[in-house]
Amino acid sequence: RYGSKLVVGLGVLVSSISIICIPLATVNVVLVIILQLIHGFGQGVIWPALYGVISWWIPMKERSRFVTCFQGMSVGTMISRSTAGLVIQAFGWEYVFYIFGVTGLLWCFAWYTLMYNKPETHPRINLVELAYIQTKRDQSLNGGKGEVPWLKIFCSLPMWAIAISSFGRMWFASVIMMYGPMYLKTVIGLNVQMNGLLSSTISCATFFASIIFSFISDKISTHQLLSTITNRKLFTAIGHIIPGVLCISMSYSGCNQNIIIAVWALVQIAASACFAGAMVNTVDIAPNFTGPVASIIQTIMVTPDILSTMVAKNFLQQGSNLDSWRNIFNISAGMYFGTYLFYHLFASADVQTWDKAVSNKNDVEESEAFKVI
Repeated sequence: RYGSKLVVGLGVLVSSISIICIPLATVNVVLVIILQLIHGFGQGVIWPALYGVISWWIPMKERSRFVTCFQGMSVGTMISRSTAGLVIQAFGWEYVFYIFGVTGLLWCFAWYTLMYNKPETHPRINLVELAYIQTKRDQSLNGGKGEVPWLKIFCSLPMWAIAISSFGRMWFASVIMMYGPMYLKTVIGLNVQMNGLLSSTISCATFFASIIFSFISDKISTHQLLSTITNRKLFTAIGHIIPGVLCISMSYSGCNQNIIIAVWALVQIAASACFAGAMVNTVDIAPNFTGPVASIIQTIMVTPDILSTMVAKNFLQQGSNLDSWRNIFNISAGMYFGTYLFYHLFASADVQTWDKAVSNKNDVEESEAFKVI
C-alpha cells in the first residue's frame, strides 16, 4: 500500500538510529531493551517489503538471480565479523554501534535517492528497458489495491508449503548462528581466530554458491527445461536433502577436524540453493500481495531462532560433547527432510485465486499511460 521505497527505507532508518543510540542508553537496561525492540521492528518490515520490488521490477525468468541479492546479509555478516573486533580494539565497543549505524544512514540516503517503486515512475529509465520489464514480468500484476485477503492467505497450502520449508531451513541455521562457534571450539578444537576466519569464509562461499544456483535456475526457466514448480522443487530439494544427509554424516564423523569442517561448510553452501527454490516461490503464487504473504512466511521463518536454540540448549546443558551434538544434528536432519516433504507435496507456482485483486480505474489508466508499444 505504501510502496517498498518508503517501507524499506523507513525500516533501515529506524534500525540505524536505534543502533546509534544503544551506547548512549547503557546507563539504563530498560532503555537498551526498548531500543533493541525498536531495532527489531525496523528490521522486521524490510524483508517482506523487498519482495514488492521483485513483483514490479524483475522479469519472471530472472527472479532467482534477484533473490540472491538477499544473500547480501551473508556478505554483511562476513564484513561485520571481520571488522567488529578491529574496531573494538582500536576505538572501543561503542564505535561498532556508531559506525554500523552511520553506515545504515548513508544507505538510506542512497536508497531514497535512487529507488523507485515501479519502473513506470522512474524518471531516467530507458524506454527499451521499460518495455522489456513490462512484457516479461507477471502479467497478472495489478498492484494489489484491494483488501488483503488474510483469511484466504492463512488457508493457502502453497503459502504454508513455503513457510514450512523456510522453517526447516532456518532451524539448523539458527543453531549455527547461536552455538556453532561453541561446537567448533569445544568439539573440533578451533581457536577463536580460526573460528572467525572459518565463519567468514563460509559466508563468502555461501554468497557465491547462491549466485550459481540462481543462475542455473534462471537458465532452466529461460530454456523451459522444467516447469516452474519443478524448478522450484529441485532447488528446494538441494537446499534440504543434501544438508539433511550431511547433518547425519556429522553425527558419526567423530572429531576428525578436516572432515567436520568440510561437511560443516557444505551444509551451509547447499542450503543456499533455497534462494532459487522456495524463497522465490512467494512471488510466483502472489505477485500482487507478495508483501503480506512474505510477512507471514517471515514470522514463521524466524521462530526457529527461539525454538531450535532452546532445543540445542537443552542437549548442551550436560556439556558440549559428541553425544549432545549428535542429537542436535539428527533433529536438524529430521527438520530438513520433514519440511521438504511438506513443500514437495503442497507447493505450487500458480498465481493463487485470492491474489487476483481488482485494480481501480486510476490504476488501469496509469498502466496504460506508461505502456510502451
